[in-house]
Amino acid sequence: MKYSDRYGFDEKWARVLHTGFWSGAFIAPWDWRSRNKQTVILGSILVPVTAQKLLLDGVSSLEAPDPDCTIKAGVHNGECIYHRTGDRWYAKMKMDKPDRPGFCSEEEAEAAGCRAPKR
Repeated sequence: MKYSDRYGFDEKWARVLHTGFWSGAFIAPWDWRSRNKQTVILGSILVPVTAQKLLLDGVSSLEAPDPDCTIKAGVHNGECIYHRTGDRWYAKMKMDKPDRPGFCSEEEAEAAGCRAPKR
């Protein structure tokens, strides 16, 4: 916990039980804006060997890395949510902000800690 111990107990249990952020691979929020090839990838016991490439390559540009990479993501209330073509909010999302990465697959978006919309 870098900035607060308020949720320390919950965070420790999430890590032990592999739930929430700890169920996949992610970059610590305080490292996100200054991420680079040395950024540590956190997550469950079995962080995929491709996690660093997926997390760092797919989000470092302002546009989708490939025209075929059409999955858009945004952060809402501290949670990353990805949208596929045809989803309710897809057309309104722009890929011109660093917190709105583009992904080539749902697996890539989920490896980055994003989830599909609930509706």
